[in-house]
Amino acid sequence: MNTPEILRRLAAHGLIDVARAIVEPLAGGVSSDICLVSDDAHRLVVKQALPKLRVAAEWFADPIRNRYEQAYISFVAGLDASAVPHILYCDDELSFFAMEYLAPPLENWKTRLLSEPASPQWAAKAGEILGKIHAASWDNDALKKQFDTTANFHELRSEPYFLYTAERHPAVAEQMRAHVTALECNRRCLVHGDFSPKNILVSAERMVLLDCEVAWFGNPAFDTGFLLNHFFLKAAHRPEQAAKYMELADAFWKKYILHLGENNVEQTLSWLLPMLLLARVDGKSPVEYLNPAQQETVRRFALAQLQVAPQSLDALRRKWFDSLEKV
Repeated sequence: MNTPEILRRLAAHGLIDVARAIVEPLAGGVSSDICLVSDDAHRLVVKQALPKLRVAAEWFADPIRNRYEQAYISFVAGLDASAVPHILYCDDELSFFAMEYLAPPLENWKTRLLSEPASPQWAAKAGEILGKIHAASWDNDALKKQFDTTANFHELRSEPYFLYTAERHPAVAEQMRAHVTALECNRRCLVHGDFSPKNILVSAERMVLLDCEVAWFGNPAFDTGFLLNHFFLKAAHRPEQAAKYMELADAFWKKYILHLGENNVEQTLSWLLPMLLLARVDGKSPVEYLNPAQQETVRRFALAQLQVAPQSLDALRRKWFDSLEKV
């Protein structure tokens, strides 16, 4: 991060006093540099997109995604300003923007989920917010043109998650490649692209979505599958709490469908969710909390489900829960 120049630009807009500015790096920045900037009177967060992501495998992406993140936040703010951070300043030249600092009692949902399933109310709230975003943007031609970012989605999701994983599993490789084509061709609404508990802050009064730099006018199943996948993976991590994690999946899905209405999302999830499960153990960005035995449980289940006929989300959920009980 070009800290001196960024501070200079923030100061020029009256957001920070350079002489008193303190810069503290924040954890969690895989695809971006994220830091807290403060002086005696102000606190704000700066996010700058990286051209090379911080993962073990080689993974490059265009920093222009920072602009789409800002645009996504602006759209959602028009629906519910409390659901996204307030943007204070943006700079396309250096691919960064400054936003409000979100302080406690807001907490990271992933951190909470790793220790306990917690209340289904947050899962339901996530379903409500996502359902409203998808419904409000459904078949919107202007948004489809504005977020024509399939190349960005491919670079950040399809290739590192699915195509890289397909190379490691020849038995389902051709099938996975075909599914990627189908996923990218079905563009119906505004997609967050990283709808994960690690990118959601929660409190009793508010839920805030973060890190929407993969924003894409695309397939709604990706967002729903991305979050459901995390509930499934947390159940593998904490099998003694598997039933409660599955309750979260149910609460999220029921509220999401209530707002979106009839669609073909569930049919797509029958193959997308197993692909996501497999990608988070064998893709370029594996989850860090599964041990080798748990990874093998996920791998075996996902490969088996990719080779059966399409099924309902409820059937898939029951099969997953049964497989964890056997382990």
